[in-house]
Amino acid sequence: MSGNSSGKSERGILLAVIWLITLLVSALPDFLFQSISGTNPWWLFWTKEAILLVTIGVCFFIPAVKPLWKYLVVLSLLIGFFHLVSQAYTLPIWQQQFGQMAWLVGTGTIRVFMVVIAFLMMGALLLMGFKRRDFFLASGKLDAPAGRIRWLGLKEETPWTKFAPIFTAIAFLVLLIFLAFTTRIPLKLAAASLLWLPMLIFLAGINAFGEELGIRAPMLATTYPVIGKEQAMLLTAVFFGLLHLDSWPTGVIWALETGFLGWILAKSMLETRGSLWAWIIHLVVDIPVYLFMAIARFP
Repeated sequence: MSGNSSGKSERGILLAVIWLITLLVSALPDFLFQSISGTNPWWLFWTKEAILLVTIGVCFFIPAVKPLWKYLVVLSLLIGFFHLVSQAYTLPIWQQQFGQMAWLVGTGTIRVFMVVIAFLMMGALLLMGFKRRDFFLASGKLDAPAGRIRWLGLKEETPWTKFAPIFTAIAFLVLLIFLAFTTRIPLKLAAASLLWLPMLIFLAGINAFGEELGIRAPMLATTYPVIGKEQAMLLTAVFFGLLHLDSWPTGVIWALETGFLGWILAKSMLETRGSLWAWIIHLVVDIPVYLFMAIARFP
């Protein structure tokens, strides 16, 4: 009985620490500072890194939280890479160099940076002892059963080969309608911009690859064995949603939507043991986002 109590206590500590640290170093503090003061203090990034480094050190002295050290290393690397990319994109020389094309060139460049970050993160995981399949660098079992999601209407296990296409089509249409109403850009104008579609699909594809294998896969690989499937899915979904708090087009609502999508994508990775469905779903859902984003920048 005491063994069970001790195990529950250690798990409680583990969950409390992982959630607290994740929220502290996520995009949430940036959003709060931006909302209150209109700017992000220069010391915020360094404070996040200090919190992570101190907690990594603590992991080797407190057995209850020692399993978290690999996840904390992943977070430290991710935040460091994000900081470098954001700093480069906001340099005045960027706007001076590219002028009106700054958004297009910047968006494409950042997507390429995300792919580079994905490979760097995969390299870090290999150095920490993970195998390729541990971080979902595989297509996976595409017809694996998708676990029940009663509140979404999925009342029994359904193969991902059936669930993924239906979910993707619905998500695509819902997002298309949502963006049409929230951005107030006429669908006629969007239709006239379909000449950009090949470029937008390319951007969506490399963005999906970068975010799935650079963010979601490393986070799942280092949390799933430690805190289990449900908590790992929720944690990565929250982190992913918070990254979009100040993103185009709608802030908090957009963060909730991307968080939900992140939860589904994490579920697909864990249940198929691969990233192909996650990449396909993410790519297709991103197409209307890039379409409306491009129109908003180039009316």
